[in-house]
Amino acid sequence: MSQELSASFRQRLEAASGFCQTADDISQAAAYACRVAVQNGCKSIAAFGWDDAELRLINEACEKDGLALITSNIRNHAAEPFTALTPAQWAAAETGTILVDSADEDLRLATMLGEIHVAVLYEDNIATDMMALTGPMKELMASGPGYLACISGASRTADIERVLTIGVHGPVQLHMVILPGGAS
Repeated sequence: MSQELSASFRQRLEAASGFCQTADDISQAAAYACRVAVQNGCKSIAAFGWDDAELRLINEACEKDGLALITSNIRNHAAEPFTALTPAQWAAAETGTILVDSADEDLRLATMLGEIHVAVLYEDNIATDMMALTGPMKELMASGPGYLACISGASRTADIERVLTIGVHGPVQLHMVILPGGAS
């Protein structure tokens, strides 16, 4: 079932101008994020929401590609073009939407200020629709004040004369890297 949901999620994400890639582990996901960053002229990766072991792997990928790794004080880097690399906790296949626990201010700002957002998601954490995510969303929000972002593709608006503009309120590109298995 998770492969069917993954295929459906990918189709919906790509319909919203998102990009989807699979990887075997965090090292491959980080290498992909670095390639995307370099291809788009970014000089750094802003990585928030990762544990120390994952950050070491991300740093290794950054060093290989000559990218700086930002792990604190994202406000100090807001004027520089960077790629955000974050975990996504859940996704809804029906809409191609990801849920990112954005309680950490640096993580939240990275996903909004980065030129590109690369999110990493475990395949088993793709649900059929948003209603199926009611329980996990309540669980994420139960620990106190929080901020749960629902992201569907690149930032877009048609506020001005109904002309579609990409990247006004956030990243110009959203890339998903789907890893096998699941994580809580």
